Amino acid sequence: MLAVTEHPYPMHRPHPGWAENDPADGLAAVEIALGALLGAAGAAGALGSEVGGLFIVGQRDRVFLLDDHHRALAPAIHWTDPRDPAGTEAVFRRVGRDRIIEVSVVPATPGLVLPNLDWTRRALPGARAVGTLTRAAARRLGLTTGVVEAAGGGGDQAATLDCGVTPPGELSLGTGSSPAWRAIVTGPRPDHTGRLCIARHVVSHTWIHEVVAVGIGTMLRWTRETFGADADDETRIAKAAAVPPRA
Repeated sequence: MLAVTEHPYPMHRPHPGWAENDPADGLAAVEIALGALLGAAGAAGALGSEVGGLFIVGQRDRVFLLDDHHRALAPAIHWTDPRDPAGTEAVFRRVGRDRIIEVSVVPATPGLVLPNLDWTRRALPGARAVGTLTRAAARRLGLTTGVVEAAGGGGDQAATLDCGVTPPGELSLGTGSSPAWRAIVTGPRPDHTGRLCIARHVVSHTWIHEVVAVGIGTMLRWTRETFGADADDETRIAKAAAVPPRA
């Protein structure tokens, strides 16, 4: 491994309960992070022209809606955005809750792709999803057009793989925008209670059954920025540990 870097981008909340990302913010973050990585790789003697692949990981269920010229039509609705619970219930009634779970093994939870696309269809009827990596994008990222672009899994699947949790029966625990408990299984078992998130793993022939507590990562970021922006995580944790219980 030659280098590791990160660059944050903001969460926008134009209305109470809404959570959106501007695609331009995400692209700018990718450009900055890749620039830093290529710079570090160059210092280590590697060239950007030697990059053979770019692995794209998206955080859970999100889509970026583009026009025919690859321009963003609207912000990307974050999976923690429950803006339209009535619309989600309408999808349940129209299609049938059990039928949705039977076909997709995932309930139509507010914030996930199905209800978000249904909301977008009603609120932005001209929007549709298209897209490929363009030559212009390759130039902006400092890569060659021959780089293989691999659409990976969601952030949870990639994090589980990064932990080395791949065989069925193993369990991964982690925190991103929300803490998650992820169990690896050999096939999907629909949960008609709607409590489990179920998705394919990035490892062939395996699935992830997951339980999440929504919004914890966002709250941790808010706490950090509000009460400890001048300290690192270790310092903030040490200060919190020194506070007596129920103080």
